[in-house]
Amino acid sequence: EEASGDSAWEVAWRSGTSEDAEQFDAVVVAKGHYDDPYTPEIPGQAAWLSGGPVPGGRTVQHSREYDDPARFTSRSVLVVGGRSSAVDIAKELRETARWVYVLEKGCKEVTTIGTCTHLPLGAEMGADGFMRVSGEAAPGPPVDDLILATGYTYVFPF
Repeated sequence: EEASGDSAWEVAWRSGTSEDAEQFDAVVVAKGHYDDPYTPEIPGQAAWLSGGPVPGGRTVQHSREYDDPARFTSRSVLVVGGRSSAVDIAKELRETARWVYVLEKGCKEVTTIGTCTHLPLGAEMGADGFMRVSGEAAPGPPVDDLILATGYTYVFPF
């Protein structure tokens, strides 16, 4: 068909117990890309989670689930990411959280302003909750919560 210019796509689908198929000249997959959060594991994250003083006392969530800074009142929060979501969340948390860490690839060295510490890539979470860069403890208290503002992955279910 392709040599004659009459190429087509056959699309088959299932709905309940019925199956159908149809041919089309073109197919557009318009799934969007804010559906499957990218959730990388931060160096030391597993030890940090299991090393908490109280089971379940330390939390990990993606920015997609973030909706209220009040939940983080008096807690120390690590925000991972350097784009709009991470910046917005970090700014909002500075009003309620005890301490905010921001881990982003644009940061070249540990920088602390007030109760906010920016960390470069390579920073690690310790089982004791403290953040470390090249083995040295970063300024600030142990991390209670981790928010991943790390974007989304593209997933096609076919």
